[in-house]
Amino acid sequence: MQPLIRTGDDEPAVIQNVPALGRKRKVGVEIETEKPFYEKGDIVLVVCADREIKNVLGGKVAAPDSSRTHDINDAVIVGVFV
Repeated sequence: MQPLIRTGDDEPAVIQNVPALGRKRKVGVEIETEKPFYEKGDIVLVVCADREIKNVLGGKVAAPDSSRTHDINDAVIVGVFV
C-alpha cells in the first residue's frame, strides 16, 4: 500500500501486510461475514491503533509487547473509498 500523503521531500514508504476489517451482518436469520477484496489502485482509509495490536489479533485480551503508540506497524485498513 502506498500512502498518498507526503510529509517530507521523499516519497512515502510503502506499507506491507496491513490487516483489513471485514464485515459481519445478519440477513434474515442468517449471519454473513465478508472478507474485504482490494485491487491495485484502490484508495483505502488506514488508521493506526493507539497501541500495539499484534497480540490481540487472535481475539483474546493481551498486553502489548512494546510501549509504541500510533505506529505504522499497527495500521489497519478500515475501508475503501468508492
